[in-house]
Amino acid sequence: GMSWFFYTDPILGVTGIPVIYVRQPYSDWPVEFTITVEFWKRAECEAITLEPSTLTVPAGGSANFTATVTVPEDAAMGVYEAQIIVNSTVTVEESTYTTLTAIPVSAVVTLPIPEDALAYTVTPPDWDMLYDPYRVRGMFDWAWRYESGDWRVWSIEITDPTTVAAFVTCNWTGEYTDIDMFALDPTHRVIDASMSPYWGGGMFMWSTRTGDPNDWVYMDTSPMGLTAMTGVYTVLLHTVLFNGTVFPEELNCTVKLVKLAPRGTLDNPIYVYAKPGDNVTLTFTLSTGLNLTGVAGGAAAFGLSWPVYVGDVGALSSEEFNVTIAVPDDIEEGVYPAVIMLSMDQMPPGPPIFTYLTIVVDDTAPLVSIYAPEDGSILRGAVNVSLFGFDAYIDRVELYLDNTLVGTWDYSGNFTYLLNTTTYSDGLHNMTVFGFDLAGNSANATVFFVFDNTPPTAGITAPTANATYVGNVTITYSASDPLMAYVTLYIDGAPVANWSHSGSYEYVWDTTKYGDGAHTITLVAKDLAGNVATDSITVYTANVARAKAAARNMGIVIGAIPLLIVGIAIGYLIKRKS
Repeated sequence: GMSWFFYTDPILGVTGIPVIYVRQPYSDWPVEFTITVEFWKRAECEAITLEPSTLTVPAGGSANFTATVTVPEDAAMGVYEAQIIVNSTVTVEESTYTTLTAIPVSAVVTLPIPEDALAYTVTPPDWDMLYDPYRVRGMFDWAWRYESGDWRVWSIEITDPTTVAAFVTCNWTGEYTDIDMFALDPTHRVIDASMSPYWGGGMFMWSTRTGDPNDWVYMDTSPMGLTAMTGVYTVLLHTVLFNGTVFPEELNCTVKLVKLAPRGTLDNPIYVYAKPGDNVTLTFTLSTGLNLTGVAGGAAAFGLSWPVYVGDVGALSSEEFNVTIAVPDDIEEGVYPAVIMLSMDQMPPGPPIFTYLTIVVDDTAPLVSIYAPEDGSILRGAVNVSLFGFDAYIDRVELYLDNTLVGTWDYSGNFTYLLNTTTYSDGLHNMTVFGFDLAGNSANATVFFVFDNTPPTAGITAPTANATYVGNVTITYSASDPLMAYVTLYIDGAPVANWSHSGSYEYVWDTTKYGDGAHTITLVAKDLAGNVATDSITVYTANVARAKAAARNMGIVIGAIPLLIVGIAIGYLIKRKS
């Protein structure tokens, strides 16, 4: 019999004489064995904290506390068991009662396989626990049913979506120990098992897949290629025979992965784009953590099939291989399914590894254009160039200036490119837009522009600035530009003459039609690009002032004539009288 004293003192906790029953069926051979008695006690679980650690519950009421489980960063894979011990003291009518309640806690710690790993080995940690994920003690009863025995749980997390298979191996030491293994996917569906023949009554016959004290299970991480099933896979370990010469029996875990990249599943296939008559070649990389032999399979599409051969791939290595699918010449444009299947000698009987493709047959070139500025435009400064490229399966749109790539886009649409013409020489330039789709179809469109960032020359050579003029004045000027738009002469802001080409010109200005004073003569030359040149002078006119002076001078002369006649007459009379 047992009592609560057993938790503190094993001697006080045992009454009577313990009896161990040993039965050796079907044989009279002497078997030596050693009896070991172990005492286990509760130990403080540092991973669980309680808040609060004490509380008071009112009569007819309730109270809450929070238990937090913190998994240490270096915790090994496995199932961990603990208990929350609740000591309750209840007082009823001045009588006090004490009860002890144990709340079970079970935590599953997974083994995340690094994405870059092909093989991962876990050795038993150096600890001592009654329920140890890496040690078994033969605690099972052959007189009971099948599920009796010593079970262990390994939880393995697959994180790399290119993983197509995983092999989990369990190694032990005892020659006659036998561990059955069961593999469960993230939905807890059994996907593989290695079991020993069952005699009934809880008894098994020794058997492993390898014939040695180790066994393995296969985990199809992409069943039928439907999806890349990353997540936590579970391996159940069932001790059905125990050697007994090694105690406890350590279990070593090794995970070896098979990866295929790129990965194509039914819900996320590999898209391939081709034209009718194309040979589509895809390159795959098969990486493995174990030796693979006889890797081969086939590809199927358009109602046709092609063989695929990879051969042998060594452990912890990768092998590239090509799969070529011939697109029929007379196939119509459209979307077609395809599949690649691979098998290897190491896989148990079952479906192969599937890779799904979606082949898009496209024989239509993209639609591209540069629509602004117009072809043949004369440009200066910074100009927005507007273009478009459209295709249902566009790969890229490229814009070139004089055969130099200046812009690229990886989607369909309208685009704008800011062209700074000042960074290029004046003269003729071309811009071309190319459109490429994923099937290899292409189209292009080219426009030509003239860059002109040089203004015309313009100058007034006559009359002389700041001089005073009357009457008709000849204005001499010239303007030059290879792309001249117009040349305009202004007097006091009003246009008086206009030409549309380069050259030297004269304009006769009738100053009498303008008032006396300062006048501005301005020459403006503008080319087709919009560059402008100006020249301006100021001159003065005095037509009114000159007329007044002339009239005044004429009056003096007219007034002096009578006096001159009288003077002559007086002189004549005086002479005669003499």
